[in-house]
Amino acid sequence: MLNSFKVLVGNAKDSIDIYADLPGCTITGGTLPPNILPTAQRPDIIIINNTKKSVHVIELTVPFETNIQKAHDTKMSRYENLHSDIKQEGFKCHLNCIEIGSRGLVTADNTERLSEVFRFIGGRSNSSKTLAKDLSKLAVICSYSIWNARNEPNWDSAPYLKV
Repeated sequence: MLNSFKVLVGNAKDSIDIYADLPGCTITGGTLPPNILPTAQRPDIIIINNTKKSVHVIELTVPFETNIQKAHDTKMSRYENLHSDIKQEGFKCHLNCIEIGSRGLVTADNTERLSEVFRFIGGRSNSSKTLAKDLSKLAVICSYSIWNARNEPNWDSAPYLKV
């Protein structure tokens, strides 16, 4: 079953598809449609502007604060070839690896990366600041939940947290 988000942005002439590595939001088991590029890689979010033939690849990582730069470099390296391959298929491609510290730190670089994503979909820049605050809170809540479950023998199907 194919489920993606359809978003109309800007002057409503652009059609945006969003795929995420979440149940019900993938396409053929992945996040990048095979008509763009068949790949086994599964970035967290793919945003496609079909009108402008542009793809935005987003990978989110939640490392400990002292490892934010290392995590960024690792993810950029992991998706560098995918980024190049999408460009070779004739698409404009933007790669944004975003890191939110496990204790809620959102660096200035990551705030700018979030702003870039919002500009891509035609959103307002103040929306990215709100999203950064929400992601910060969510990282803290999830880290706390993981800490509380540290002695649980299984965590097979944890429910989504309600914030």
